[in-house]
Amino acid sequence: MGSGLAIGGLVAILLTVLLDFAGSRPRRLMAPMNSAVGPKTVEFLTGLATGRGWEERGINRLVSAAEAAFLTLSEAENQDGTGAPRRLRLTARADRRQAELEFVTASGDENFQDRIALLGERPTEAIESEVSLRLLRHYASSVRHRKYHDADIMTVHVDASR
Repeated sequence: MGSGLAIGGLVAILLTVLLDFAGSRPRRLMAPMNSAVGPKTVEFLTGLATGRGWEERGINRLVSAAEAAFLTLSEAENQDGTGAPRRLRLTARADRRQAELEFVTASGDENFQDRIALLGERPTEAIESEVSLRLLRHYASSVRHRKYHDADIMTVHVDASR
């Protein structure tokens, strides 16, 4: 214990365990953008919220917000008209009071992070669907949508107690 390197290594290990225990690390789900992703998403989000001690009402709100976001992104894909297969990456972070969901869709099997880093920002395009947007507004505490060339990024915040 006389070495600064040993103490530094021990502190790093303890902080890593503490961060894992606190649940600050995001969980990810990657899947093709089709109707089969629905049950996977429900199971994924239910497990996340249950692990954080959410009540049934909060879990239902989280799943409903995710379904509305998926519906909105699916409708935008259908309006796109390219017909290219799209992939979905869902990143979720949660604590005992709220969750943050980030949906990223893009075509092909390319790396999302590389694609976003290489492309410039385009203005957000208006989405015509009223129903899915109204559902999102009802279930989510905030929604942010960004569009980069061929990638859609939607960030949704959901409060467990709302």
